[in-house]
Amino acid sequence: MGAETAIAWYLRSKRPKQRLARSLRGGAIGLAALAGLIPMLAQMSTSRAIDPVWASIVLGIAAALVVLDRFFGFTTGWIRYISTELHLRQILDEFRLDWEAEVASWKSATPTDEQVQKALARCRAFVTQVNGIVREETNLWVAEFQDTLKQLDETVKAKAAAAAPGAISLLVTNGDQCQGDWSVSIDDGATRNSSGKTAAIQGLVPGIHTLRVDGTVAERRVRAEKPVTVPAGGVTGVELTLS
Repeated sequence: MGAETAIAWYLRSKRPKQRLARSLRGGAIGLAALAGLIPMLAQMSTSRAIDPVWASIVLGIAAALVVLDRFFGFTTGWIRYISTELHLRQILDEFRLDWEAEVASWKSATPTDEQVQKALARCRAFVTQVNGIVREETNLWVAEFQDTLKQLDETVKAKAAAAAPGAISLLVTNGDQCQGDWSVSIDDGATRNSSGKTAAIQGLVPGIHTLRVDGTVAERRVRAEKPVTVPAGGVTGVELTLS
C-alpha cells in the first residue's frame, strides 16, 4: 500500500537527519558554552597560556555548525519527517477502521455494485489524501530550501558589504606651510609622503583607525593625531592642523 511505503520511507529517512541534527546542534551548544568559559579560564590562568581570542574562534565554529544545520535542513527535516509520518499513520488507521466498518455493513460476502462503488470511492479518497500529504511535505521542503538559500545569499552580501574597504579624504589646513613634504600614517604603520593640503588614503579596513600626520613648519617638528572611523565602502573626511 502507498501509505505504508511512504511511512516506511519517512521512518527510514528521518534517522540520519536525527543523528546529524543532534550532532550539529549539540556541538554548537557545547562550543558556545566553552566560548563563555574561555575568558574566565584565561583570567584564572597565571601563565596566560589561554588566549581570550580563542573564545571568538570557538564561537565562530559554533555558529558555523548552526549554519550547516540550517542549510542542509537536518533539524527542520527531522521534525518535518516525524510530523508527516505521524499524519500518514493517523489517516492509515482511520482508513483501516472505515474499511472494516464498510465490509461489516455488507449483508453478504459479495458486495453490491453500489457498495463496490462506495468502497472504491473511499480508496480513491484515501490515496488522494496520502499523495496530498506527501506533496505538502515536499512543497514545505522546497520553500524551506529556497528561503535558506535567500537568507544565506543576503548574509553573504551583507558581510561582503560590511568588509568593503573604506577611504579617508584628508585635509591638512597648514600642510602647504610645511618645509618639504609631510607624512601620514595609519595605526603607526608605514608612512607615506604628501604635499600641499590634501591626501587620499584608500584600501582601509572598516573600523576605527588612528591617523597621524607629521611635518616641519618654521624649522619645528609638528604633529597632528586623531582617531577616525572608516565606514565600509565609504569615504570619511578628516581635517587636521599641524601644531
